[in-house]
Parts: sequence; C-alpha cells; structure tokens
Amino acid sequence: MTTDLFEVITKRRSERHFKPDPVPDETVRRIMECGLKAPSAGNMQPWQFIIVKRPELKADLAEAALGQKF
Repeated sequence: MTTDLFEVITKRRSERHFKPDPVPDETVRRIMECGLKAPSAGNMQPWQFIIVKRPELKADLAEAALGQKF
C-alpha cells in the first residue's frame, strides 16, 4: 500500500453539511465514474445511482428517509 493511498484512507471523513451551491455536472460525472469502478464482492456491483437535482424532490426523499438530508 502506498503512502498516498494510506493517507487517503486514514484521513477519510463523512460530511454532513454541504454548501447550497449546485455541483457541476462534470464533477457529478467523475464521482459516478469512481463509484462504478469501486470494488464489490464477486464483482457483482449491486448498486444503483440516482442523481436528483430538484430541491423539492430532494426534500421528499429526505422525508422518506426519516429526515436524513445527506
């Protein structure tokens, strides 16, 4: 394991507060690309990604997820 990878893993944190600014489409695309390349057991890749931009839909999803807004 390289020092850079070790540093990335050990300095990881979960964010719970976000800026209200919209995330640029290119940034979203790159994040999705990384998510799709993440390892999974047996390479099953059991995830699905849904990109939600509309604030009212985000609010509805937060309510459906017991008030989680992140």
